[in-house]
Amino acid sequence: MANIKKFTDKELEEILNNSFVKHATHSQIRFTSEFKEVFWKRARLGEKLSSIIKSFGLKPEVLRGRRIKVIYAHLNEQVAAGLNNLHLR
Repeated sequence: MANIKKFTDKELEEILNNSFVKHATHSQIRFTSEFKEVFWKRARLGEKLSSIIKSFGLKPEVLRGRRIKVIYAHLNEQVAAGLNNLHLR
């Protein structure tokens, strides 16, 4: 994810305290399988991505639009590749 803003120390601490985050660094974030499954289903139903992010207790302004779109794109790739259990990756 080149050219995506890194998280500040404060943002990273907040992200790591979220129960739907499996792992995070200043430049990466990995989510739990529950997050992935629910996010994917709600996005496919047409819900606004930033609203979904908020419902998980995360701040869209911290993740930013581009990173949120990348989350959706990655999940889309996983489903297209036949990884119905999104937690496999």
